[in-house]
Amino acid sequence: MTRVGSIDSLLKRIRKTGTIARLPGNGRLRSVRSDENIDKVEDLVLSQDYKPKTHRLARKISHETGIPRPRLDRIIHRVATC
Repeated sequence: MTRVGSIDSLLKRIRKTGTIARLPGNGRLRSVRSDENIDKVEDLVLSQDYKPKTHRLARKISHETGIPRPRLDRIIHRVATC
C-alpha cells in the first residue's frame, strides 16, 4: 500500500526538476572508501603475500585503520578483484 505523502513528494519532485531521478550529490558521502583508506588497506593486506603461513585478521586491520569492519570487507573485496 502506498502512502499519499510519498506520492505527493514524488509529484513535487517532478514539478520542480522535471524528472524523478535523484540529483547528484544527494545522499551520504563515501568518506570511508577514500583513495587514502584504500591504499592503507591494500598495503596491509598485500604485505602478507611475502610471509607464508601468516594471516592478518580483518578485525585487527579494522582496529588499526579505524575503518568499520563491513566497510573494510568491501574495500578488501575491491582490492582483491583488481
